[in-house]
Amino acid sequence: MINLLKTDMMRFLRSKQFIIISIISFAIALFLPLLYAGLQYLMNSTLSSEDPLEVYFSARDFAFSSYGFQFGFTLMGVRSSSVNVVFIITAILFTTIISNEFSYGIIRNKIIAGHKRINIYFSLFITLFVFMFAIAFFSSLLSFAIASVFFPYDASGGKVFVDDLLPLIEGIGFGILGYLFFTAFICFFAVGLNKTALAIIFSIVLGFIGMIASTACDAAIMALESVERNATEDFWYNAAILINCLNIHREMSSLNIFSYTMYEVIAYFINPICFTFVYGFFGAFIFLKRDIK
Repeated sequence: MINLLKTDMMRFLRSKQFIIISIISFAIALFLPLLYAGLQYLMNSTLSSEDPLEVYFSARDFAFSSYGFQFGFTLMGVRSSSVNVVFIITAILFTTIISNEFSYGIIRNKIIAGHKRINIYFSLFITLFVFMFAIAFFSSLLSFAIASVFFPYDASGGKVFVDDLLPLIEGIGFGILGYLFFTAFICFFAVGLNKTALAIIFSIVLGFIGMIASTACDAAIMALESVERNATEDFWYNAAILINCLNIHREMSSLNIFSYTMYEVIAYFINPICFTFVYGFFGAFIFLKRDIK
């Protein structure tokens, strides 16, 4: 298993797709804080010379900028979000790397060489997880480092690793769990079923659906919390909370935040573990029974 894992990691490391992912990810990680620094400069340039320099963004916004399906940032106290392009590119190219294992007959050769199928499956699973999370982690670290040059850490003057040590640890932990689910999801389709197109399409489409469902449920919850609810409204309020709790793609849409409620801690912890187990188990089970040509 160890030798198989080393071989898979070396092959991933040398693949063209990984090189492309790395270049694109780190280029966007560099560009993102520079873009917001330029935007802040343009907004400040509209102020008169007597007005003090305003700070609209903070380096804190970039701490987990490459983690989830969305990138979130705060503009003058209002939190906004945009689709994380790096996440989508990562899903496509890493799925392509997995599919090459079948296209080039690598999986078949591993079986002929005497490797157990369960070891082959989980070697690919571990390799995929390590590379995907590493790209997200180091891209976010690079964005945070560049943003720290242009912006204060946060509006209140807090300091990284002092005021936000626990949220940083939580964010990294939730990111690991989220990417374990995402890895299991890709491996289920790309390795278990050998359906590369489905893995790519579903990872993107379900991400968008999860993001939209999360936004709709959050809006409904906020609206219903502001009124005195009757029995029907109370039902829909609880239904929206339940949908949010079961929406695994909510985690992959909002990992780059610092404030976690107890509900979010439970959802971000239990959901990825459960869905990772389900996709991982059935993906491995199907792969063990498949006829590999």
